[in-house]
Amino acid sequence: MPRTFSDAATPITIGRGLADELRDRWSRGERPKADEFLDRLPSSTRRTEDAVELIYEEYCQREADGEPQVEADLLRRFPEWAQPLKLMLECHRRLLNDDRPATQFPQAGDAIGDFHLLEELARGAHGRVLLARQAALGDRPVVVKLTRLGGDEHLSLARLQHTNIVPLYSVTEDPPRAIRVLCMPYFGRVTLAKVIAQLASLPPSDRAGQSIVEVLYAHAAPGVNEASTPPSGPRQLLSQATHVQAVVWIAACLADALQFAHERGLLHLDLKPSNVLLASDGQPMLLDFHLARPPIRAGDTDIDGLGGTPSYMAPEQHQVMLDQRAGGAASADVDARADLFALGALLSEALGGALPGSRNASPLCAVNDQVSVGLSDIVARCLSQRPADRYSTAAVLAEDLRRHLGDRPLKGVANRSRSERWRKWRRRRPGGLRIITLVSAIGLAMLVIGVGIAAFAHERHEQAELFLSNGRRQLDAYPAEALRSFEQGVARIRGLPFENDLRIQLASEVEIARRISWMRELHKLADGLRALYLEAALPPQNRVSLANLCEGLWNRRR
Repeated sequence: MPRTFSDAATPITIGRGLADELRDRWSRGERPKADEFLDRLPSSTRRTEDAVELIYEEYCQREADGEPQVEADLLRRFPEWAQPLKLMLECHRRLLNDDRPATQFPQAGDAIGDFHLLEELARGAHGRVLLARQAALGDRPVVVKLTRLGGDEHLSLARLQHTNIVPLYSVTEDPPRAIRVLCMPYFGRVTLAKVIAQLASLPPSDRAGQSIVEVLYAHAAPGVNEASTPPSGPRQLLSQATHVQAVVWIAACLADALQFAHERGLLHLDLKPSNVLLASDGQPMLLDFHLARPPIRAGDTDIDGLGGTPSYMAPEQHQVMLDQRAGGAASADVDARADLFALGALLSEALGGALPGSRNASPLCAVNDQVSVGLSDIVARCLSQRPADRYSTAAVLAEDLRRHLGDRPLKGVANRSRSERWRKWRRRRPGGLRIITLVSAIGLAMLVIGVGIAAFAHERHEQAELFLSNGRRQLDAYPAEALRSFEQGVARIRGLPFENDLRIQLASEVEIARRISWMRELHKLADGLRALYLEAALPPQNRVSLANLCEGLWNRRR
């Protein structure tokens, strides 16, 4: 990723920043020369120190690559800076090489110790990585990393035994060649950088987890028979996942590996796609701990050897590197959150986004419509400029990545997209919508029935009140008709709930109406007897029946 530098930049930032970019591109397999970077130095601030810094970086990369007569080539190409360049290279030989014998890296086809070197897998400023066979152990395939003597990478690896970290089998030294030989198991040759490069031409919508599996098959080593390896859990998981799910799962595994290293007091400090191996079974594994070291605190002066790849480097890590080159103490803390920044940069690149520092960088969800708002926010938090704004630990980040894979609410960022929350809920409960629909239908039916019952009860209540009102108007003049009205009102609310007051009123009116009716009949009978009394005396047989009738009425008078 090209960096641009304005005339207002400080001399250290200009020269060192371009040198960092040159080294970064060499680490990715490119071979740029200092010439193209010199043209980008602002003319108003171009200084000898900046130019020599860039040319010296080219020298270091080419020398590490084993090229002969690098110094003579540089002095021929840059005669205007010959004197300061000679001084720089003399210091390099005296202070850095310390009169050690020249490093002699063997090539594919050579043998070194018990290892027959088959094929070069990678090379960089610090050594070579080759596929080999170990004769003493049944010609098993192994990876041999050849580095200069010195450094503590082997000690760092020896402390890290984790599923997602490539382990160390053995360490030997070859003093005549001035190299150290690190033997590691062979799990495959595909790095995440290779996967990203292979899938770059595909639009995000056409990528899938199966695409990653196909890259694994396509780069099987000759004679090692990777493609015949039976399907395993990780590879099956990748083949069934979307591309975004596959990348998030890989990142969660890497976060687990980082947490394991951080708990043992080691920072990786060079996490990038080329340092992530995808084993032939699909398992992601962290490589290359040559820059691993304990955390740095502001004010520390022991910061020699701090490095990294600029495109994936946290701002505070870059600042402390500048402090180191200026000969000062660290001006900022460099802790586990620097590795989380690099993991965020890796995620952004793998999902089609821009690396940190790009101009007008858009949110990841705006670049790749396969990325949700929540996942985009996770990546953005990892890439926060201030360490305090990032995830506090790799374990917390790994949990949020797995919560995203499991369609659960995220803890580290706001779940601000309502549509995403709804989709996650639907995927977590695939039968939930059917249940909601069924319950809603039942509830609606019950509501309709309830409304119908309420309307029916209301109508009956109004009818009963009407009969009560009519009965009361009829009671004095027409008690018999009033009694029928009251009884009809009772019949209207029979069996209805919540009508106890009206039922009591109607029952009371029925009783009153009956009494008034009986009273009217008794008066009528008395008037009839009075008329008979004035008539001639009744015959004896009629007299008895009349007496019985009067006695019965008297007994029922109450």
